[in-house]
Amino acid sequence: MNVGLPLPFATIRNHHAFLAVQNLSSFILRRLAHPDPASNFEMSPDLLGTIGRRDTHDSPIGSLELDVSKAMATGWQPQVSLDEGLRLALSNQDA
Repeated sequence: MNVGLPLPFATIRNHHAFLAVQNLSSFILRRLAHPDPASNFEMSPDLLGTIGRRDTHDSPIGSLELDVSKAMATGWQPQVSLDEGLRLALSNQDA
């Protein structure tokens, strides 16, 4: 039902990132196959503390960005481009 009222989001300047599940799984597989002794690949308490929070992470006004520079510094490269990931995501909506 469209009542014709504008949403009050014009002044919100948040940022979101897209992560293809193929890229996430390829990074995890690479780290498992090539562990880095300097990085113990454990979840930090800060990260664990954010699990279950539903404020800014699930909010339409909060930002959720990814910085893959550390992942790429390990030699990992994304397997799926942004365009391909979006195409795959949209094609799965029809299934």
